[in-house]
Amino acid sequence: MWPGQFSSTASAVVDNIPFVATMIPVIKSMAPTFGGAENLVPLWWSLALGACLGGNGSLVGASANLIIAGFAERSGHRIRFLPFMLMAFPLMLLSIVICSLYISLRYLWPLRQDEHSPAAARSKKRRCKQRLFNGCENCKP
Repeated sequence: MWPGQFSSTASAVVDNIPFVATMIPVIKSMAPTFGGAENLVPLWWSLALGACLGGNGSLVGASANLIIAGFAERSGHRIRFLPFMLMAFPLMLLSIVICSLYISLRYLWPLRQDEHSPAAARSKKRRCKQRLFNGCENCKP
């Protein structure tokens, strides 16, 4: 799922709020290509999860990271950019892999089957509309 991976990597480098604000018109413009706005749901989830979790990959990725680093420095504990990134970036990648698997299983793997396919014909939940009129070749008893 490349949009989530792209948004997570970009959000680790750039603050995630301006990145998402920039990507919203880009994804909206993809609606005709994907056959309508309702087919963009996996892209919206990829952008949201990628930007949210990608911000955890570096200190500048999310505003909360910078605020906590400032509080820690006031308390005498300095958090440096590279050690933080060396620890946080692999965890961010792991969370993005988990989210990519979820989005793939939730939206992309169970692609809609044609109602006349052999798998749909075997399903007891789906009934062929042509069955009333002698059935199709896959639905015949």
